[in-house]
Amino acid sequence: MLSVDGQQKIEKILVDEKKLTRPQLENIRLEATQQGKSLLGLLSERKLVDEEEVTRLYAQVSGAPFVNLQGVNVPDDVMHLLPKSTAETYMAVPFGRMNGRLAVAMLEPTNVQAIDFITHKTNQPVTAFMASRASIQNVLDQYKSDVSADVASAIKNVENVSEGPTDNSPAAQKANAKALQTLVQDAPITRALNAILDYAAQSGASDIHIEPR
Repeated sequence: MLSVDGQQKIEKILVDEKKLTRPQLENIRLEATQQGKSLLGLLSERKLVDEEEVTRLYAQVSGAPFVNLQGVNVPDDVMHLLPKSTAETYMAVPFGRMNGRLAVAMLEPTNVQAIDFITHKTNQPVTAFMASRASIQNVLDQYKSDVSADVASAIKNVENVSEGPTDNSPAAQKANAKALQTLVQDAPITRALNAILDYAAQSGASDIHIEPR
């Protein structure tokens, strides 16, 4: 949440950089007040200022370094220093190394607790950058699951699949049919196939080749 002083600084930057005229700014400020919205949120919603520009302005007034990661491909060895689940929880993604420190893009680079956690998780000193949600999502989309581990996990309990009951009464047959459907959905081969398909979709694969062994 921006302070009054922070918002005034952003308003001055918008006018000084000719992103908005003073009358436009006054009108949009009035609308934001009437609708109970933030000024920058309304500017972004109306596409008067795009998301990256809004984030840059936030970074500028808060004193945080800014980074735009849209269209940037992050090396796997850097990206996987932080598990995807952690990256999603904190909306924070590593994207490079600078001066012996891990560069991490975050929605809230002033979140000291998150930075401390990421520092301990990666065992590396961290420099936090402010980035837009779209920038962070671009990196999150680059995470790939380990298909071998997922498939192995899916089929490891194959020996534990039990046989269904042998009662042939109509009620039992109906129950057995439902149980069979559940068994098929939960079967190791079904879970393994789902893992392969998910990995192929994430990777943008055009074909899937499965060897008999």
